[in-house]
Amino acid sequence: MIDLETLATTPRAAITEIGACMFDPSDKTVPERTFYVAIDTDEYEHTKVFDVQLSCFQWIMTQSKETQAEMLTKTPRKGLVEAVQALAEWLKQNAKPNAMYWAKGIDFDYVILEHAMRVAKVEVPWLFWAKRDVRTVQVEARIRPMPNPHAHNALADCLVQVDTVQRARALFKSARPNTGLTR
Repeated sequence: MIDLETLATTPRAAITEIGACMFDPSDKTVPERTFYVAIDTDEYEHTKVFDVQLSCFQWIMTQSKETQAEMLTKTPRKGLVEAVQALAEWLKQNAKPNAMYWAKGIDFDYVILEHAMRVAKVEVPWLFWAKRDVRTVQVEARIRPMPNPHAHNALADCLVQVDTVQRARALFKSARPNTGLTR
């Protein structure tokens, strides 16, 4: 599972946090292998390849003081290149061959992170067919995400999204007729 916090909603959005975790969609265990990095937003002032939207800053200012601090001032922070290199290395060490990658929205986290990886000259670690979407599964299963006391923290959001996928998978499995056939 991958989740980003950003300063825009465009494909070139400036990233403030990256969270990730390894999980089994068929298993209800809480992921133990996790990744989190906060990114130094000052570096975006000197580049034109990332977008920052005033509306995102205005939205952040409507959040709790804790969330504001988490998204804008938490330290330590890494540079973007170092952050995406660290994520790629973590995925290389932790993801199984042919792993499926999950995010909430097929056209948000993946697109933004792939842009950041291209800028950082880091190879995108997933293939196009390995991307999965939490939002679609959530809608099809008609379930609500569990409450998240740390909403808009990229790792906390990952853990909520993992729970959503695992509960949906269990629901789908229980609804499937037992034909005696295995996949």
